[in-house]
Amino acid sequence: MGWIAPLWIGLAVGAAARWLYPGGKRLGWLAALLAGVIGALVGYYGGQFAHLYADGQIMAWTAAVIGAMVVPAAWGLLRGGR
Repeated sequence: MGWIAPLWIGLAVGAAARWLYPGGKRLGWLAALLAGVIGALVGYYGGQFAHLYADGQIMAWTAAVIGAMVVPAAWGLLRGGR
C-alpha cells in the first residue's frame, strides 16, 4: 500500500472531520487535513511496527482510518476554546 494510500485516507477523513465536526470551528481546514494525514500514517505504520498486520492487509486500512479519525478529534479537544 505504501505511504500514498494512508495519505489519501488521512486527507479524506480529515476533510470529513472538519466538515462534520460537531464543535464548530475549532479546527481549521489545514489543521484538520494535517491531523488526518498524521493519524492515518501513525495508525498504518504503528501497527506494522508492532507486528499487528502486514502491508496491504485489511487491518492496515482499518488502522489508518481509525488513526485519521482519532487525531483530528483529539487535536480539536486539546485545542479547546482558543
